This record gives sequence, C-alpha cells and structure tokens, in this order.
Amino acid sequence: MVKTGGDGQIVRLRDVGRVELAARSQDVSNFLDDMSSAGIRVFRLPGSNTLATAARIKAKMQELSEQFPDDVDYRIVYDTTPTSPNRSTRCSRPSATR
Repeated sequence: MVKTGGDGQIVRLRDVGRVELAARSQDVSNFLDDMSSAGIRVFRLPGSNTLATAARIKAKMQELSEQFPDDVDYRIVYDTTPTSPNRSTRCSRPSATR
C-alpha cells in the first residue's frame, strides 16, 4: 500500500509502478584466482547496525561453510565495513572565528 485517501481508498504500488526481484545486471561473470565463483552482494539498509550485521554474516558464513563439500570454500574479498566501531563518518564545519 502506498497511501490511503480521505474516503478510505487504497492506492497500491501495483497501481502506480512495478516491483521486480531481479539482478541489477544479468551479464556478470565472477572469477577468483582464475576460477569461476559466485558473488553475493549485501547492501546496508537505512538505520541498520553495520558492524552487527557484518558480524552476523561472517558468523553465518562460517557456520554454513562447515557443510560445504571439500572442494568448495568461501572468501570475503571486499568488505566495506568500518574497521573500528569508534570510527566516525560525520563531517562538521570548522567554527567561525571572529
């Protein structure tokens, strides 16, 4: 539901647009060390705890990897998670001096 009108009318997303579950690009080939691989992208949702989410993903991948066949492994090759929980990404303007 997108909105309700004053008389209770409902405007649904399908009335004004289209929802589709698909790859952002369907022409992607992944290789790691000259071997075919599968890539998984994880995007942060607004308001989510980045460090906690990354920790849960890493723990889950470790858990799942225990059931992988012997010739299957996983690696996290690109991680944009901040390296320190105290790292700040805020910017501020210098104080004006008179």
